[in-house]
Amino acid sequence: MMDERIQLPQSSETPIQLRSGPNLQYRYGYARSSECREADEPGQDYLTFVESEESLSFVLCDGVSQSYYGDFAAKFVGDRLLEWLLDGEAYATETPSEWQRRLNRYMCEVAADAEERLKVREVSPDMHEWLRDVLAEKKKRGSATMYCGGRIDFPGTQFPDGRLLLAWQGDIRCRIWREREELTQDLLGNKFRTDQQWNSVVGPIGGMPHLIYSSLLQGGTKGELLLYSDGFQALDRYPSVSDMPIQELFSNEAGHPSSDDISFLQAIWDYTPR
Repeated sequence: MMDERIQLPQSSETPIQLRSGPNLQYRYGYARSSECREADEPGQDYLTFVESEESLSFVLCDGVSQSYYGDFAAKFVGDRLLEWLLDGEAYATETPSEWQRRLNRYMCEVAADAEERLKVREVSPDMHEWLRDVLAEKKKRGSATMYCGGRIDFPGTQFPDGRLLLAWQGDIRCRIWREREELTQDLLGNKFRTDQQWNSVVGPIGGMPHLIYSSLLQGGTKGELLLYSDGFQALDRYPSVSDMPIQELFSNEAGHPSSDDISFLQAIWDYTPR
């Protein structure tokens, strides 16, 4: 299998898609807020991932709409963090704290590139003067996003029990199950806060990125990872969504008159001997 990079467009909707393999299946989708659809503007969320024979790497971002072009920050961080995750095998033996420091340095370094790109971003000459002033003030504070990215390495020669890496800042929902038991609180804790994010002016805000690193098969051969932005918070009330027909709920939430951007990724693995 050739590595395939998927970048969901921010300017249109992606209904729930399903992909299946011998040991892994995953679903994903994207919908702009009702306000963005009515104005025909890009959404503030962004979802990108790469599947290969050995791994699935992914990033889900929720741009901060009150910042300077949050949609830009979401895509920029999504693409750059995915690059970092794809290079992960080069330092696979590092400890979680070493990974965390390396990622923090990287997220600081890429901020300079983001600022250079924002400098040449043009503002429409037809824009009202008061709105231009608002944007000028926002520009000083930078473009910001929250994010959650990770990498699932399938069991093989390099990782006999597989590997799971997750890194995040912000309040993107990230939930984990082992053998159908949700272990989100035990594994990730209360570390999802809106005051922690990435900003194009300074890089990580509110401390270094959070990071966990573990065996994929720790605690059982079956597991599930679920990521979604706060626009799909209706999922919060479900103890399990592995067998749930997501599309109907997804469509209902996206179709609400006051809907927010929605991005969603679910990965389910099963390495039970056959």
